Amino acid sequence: MDYPKLVAPNTKYVGGMNLREGAALEGVFSQFVAGAEKGVVLFSLGYTGFKAADVPHYLVTAFLQAFRRLEERVIMRFDASLVEDIPENVLIVPWFPQHDLLAHPATKVFVTHCGMTGVLESVYHGVPMLALPIFGDQ
Repeated sequence: MDYPKLVAPNTKYVGGMNLREGAALEGVFSQFVAGAEKGVVLFSLGYTGFKAADVPHYLVTAFLQAFRRLEERVIMRFDASLVEDIPENVLIVPWFPQHDLLAHPATKVFVTHCGMTGVLESVYHGVPMLALPIFGDQ
């Protein structure tokens, strides 16, 4: 899950050490996913060095307009205080148990910034990704 590059012969890749089976969802996540008859979409731009307030408002609005038209439920990692008119099928939270949600059979797609942790977890659990890389290393 990396691009071709020269490395020393004694280099040992240890990616994926965090991979495990998913744990049971709790609280609001359990309830929200249980009611998702058509499945769940996860949306996260990860921890890329910017704050949610730095994302242009028109871009967040465009995502929400698209999510509103989906039959699936969407769990979006973002700052809900920056959003107006949250669609009924969207749950906006400042954090979510990404690994456990990716492991859940209701999860249909992961909209991701392509951070290596999320990519490895998504591949491990067989969840397709919609890639929105933000920086050159993604």
